[in-house]
Amino acid sequence: MTPLACLASLLLSAPASAAAPGKVDPELRWSGGDPALCQFALGDAEHPNHPVGTPVEAPAGKVTVRVSCPGKVPLSPPPTTVTVRAGATVRPRVEVAEARVLVSSRRSDVMLAGEVRFYPAGGDLGAAPLATLPTNSTAKVAAGRYDLLVHLTAPKQPHAETLLSGVNLRPGRNGDLVADLSDGSLIAQATENGRPAEGAVRVNLMDGDKKAALGDTQQELRLPAGRYRVLVELRAAANFATQTETVWIRAKKTTQVKAAFETGTLRVDVTQGGKPVDATVRLSLPGASEFFNFFSAPGPVTLTPGRYGLGVLSGAAQPLGELHPPAVEVRAKKEARVKIDLTPATLEVTVEKNGRPADAAVTVREPGGGTVLATMKGGKTILWPGRYEVHAVLENGDAQIEGPFDVKLGDRIVRKLSFETAYLIVSAARGPAPEPTARVQVYRAGAAKPVAEGKHGDWIELPEGTYDLRVSAGADVVWKQGVNVKDRAEVQVGLPELSDAEPLPEGESPAPDFELPEGDAEGE
Repeated sequence: MTPLACLASLLLSAPASAAAPGKVDPELRWSGGDPALCQFALGDAEHPNHPVGTPVEAPAGKVTVRVSCPGKVPLSPPPTTVTVRAGATVRPRVEVAEARVLVSSRRSDVMLAGEVRFYPAGGDLGAAPLATLPTNSTAKVAAGRYDLLVHLTAPKQPHAETLLSGVNLRPGRNGDLVADLSDGSLIAQATENGRPAEGAVRVNLMDGDKKAALGDTQQELRLPAGRYRVLVELRAAANFATQTETVWIRAKKTTQVKAAFETGTLRVDVTQGGKPVDATVRLSLPGASEFFNFFSAPGPVTLTPGRYGLGVLSGAAQPLGELHPPAVEVRAKKEARVKIDLTPATLEVTVEKNGRPADAAVTVREPGGGTVLATMKGGKTILWPGRYEVHAVLENGDAQIEGPFDVKLGDRIVRKLSFETAYLIVSAARGPAPEPTARVQVYRAGAAKPVAEGKHGDWIELPEGTYDLRVSAGADVVWKQGVNVKDRAEVQVGLPELSDAEPLPEGESPAPDFELPEGDAEGE
């Protein structure tokens, strides 16, 4: 196939464009005037702006045609819908015939000034009307079917309106209509899970939230004729469950409103040590920062189905502030139960030294050596949820830290701190003879101050470890380094034998025959 033939084949096989336009050219008949004075609009155009007799392009599909004629026919005939086909001209026939209409607006059989708005039958009452005319006077309009919205404009009269639906105004005939704007009444009813229930009723005007009436269910409320928003609130519902309905109040008639609610219940049991305690439960929507209602535990309270956030406050657990358990799901005709135990945790601490109970000062503090939060007495204390550590100090100054550890409500926490200490016994002698006056000082390596002191033969208590010893008697001083103290260590230290040489003054000693360890850090 040649390239030209291929192109021709593609063009012939291509589908017709769905966007190809057609045309609309209304055929207008107006028995009372010249059709050439009229104009028409297509679709959603705000104003008719095409002269009748001039075809106008329109997209294929359904199109609304609206016609307007001036002068003594102030209204357009109701819109008509036509189907436009691609490349074709559709000519809808539009009949503009005159009809006469008199709408009387009355209240309690007294004629009052009012206004009537004309809408296409079944049209949107929230849209702009086809026209607006005063009541109580005859007007010429285009024949057709209309919805007429009538309301009072007389001074010092209540807001009142009524709807005359589907009025057929026929050519050449008079239409005499009466719009009764007298009072009607409203009775609202509420049911809860299919049973009669009490509720509050609020009636608002359609324009904004201006109140028209307040009352209770089963109570008859008198209202001027018109449209209202009726809000029925179920009194039993802690979440202020409300249903809204738009109603027409008709003159001298009673309108019934029925609001059906489904509810479940919520119970919150708050205990401490197995016994109920006073608590306040705040209700909120999940994730909301503010609560919308509250009740005293355990309740129960009535709620419509849904998820609710909880906040619990109790003087029995005041340090905790407000607790926020997980959101709870309330189902219709069911009871949801939440159990909250405010029993604090208990902490028991024992201190042992070499496997035996030991006296120690024990405190509970913030981790890392922070603020002391509790002082242990009798080895027990209570703790509220948080993170803690235990600090124990023996009488000799030895200290240990246990933790940090996390605490939850109701926990029972047991901690044991074990101090393992050893004993050092230093025997000093001059030759074969013991030197009972010898003084013993024990140093950490590199420290300038001793950690313990004693005399020849004493049991010197020390934490296990490696130490340097200084043994002195009179003017004689002997150092012994690197002594490993574990369990019970016995060390023999020899002092120089006494000679006839003149002794050095008390407190002075010859320099050691080895190099002292470096450092002058404070000993523990």
